[in-house]
This record gives sequence, structure tokens and C-alpha cells, in this order.
Amino acid sequence: MCRYKYLQKPFEETALKGVLQHVNKFSPVDQEKLAVSSALFVAGGLASANVLTALIKDHLVKDSAFSLCFVLFVAC
Repeated sequence: MCRYKYLQKPFEETALKGVLQHVNKFSPVDQEKLAVSSALFVAGGLASANVLTALIKDHLVKDSAFSLCFVLFVAC
């Protein structure tokens, strides 16, 4: 375990936040799939709800409602 430092970081800090920061580059169908999988990760305890704070980025909020639609789809 000491050799592989990336295994010590939680999934939500490494992969999930990076993917959520680029949610606007996905197609609408893939955005829905990502929202469902994110909801399942949060519900299953693999990630905390704090991971959704990655959606509060200027490039996601200013042009259109990517973040709002994504969070609403996760909540439903």
C-alpha cells in the first residue's frame, strides 16, 4: 500500500470530482447516466454529497444550467 499512494485517496476526491468538472462536455444522455451513477455512489456510501460541490464552477454555471439540471436529475 505504501507503494501505491493513489490507492490511499478516496474515490470522490480523485476520479469523481474530475469527471464532474467536465460534465458540460458530455452528451445529454451521458449526463443523465453520470447523474444516476453519482446518485448511486452517494446513496451507496462510496462518495459523500460534498462531491457535488465540484459543479459550482464558473464555466458550468455561467453559460447554461448544466449544474442545475445535473443536480436536479441526481436528486430525483
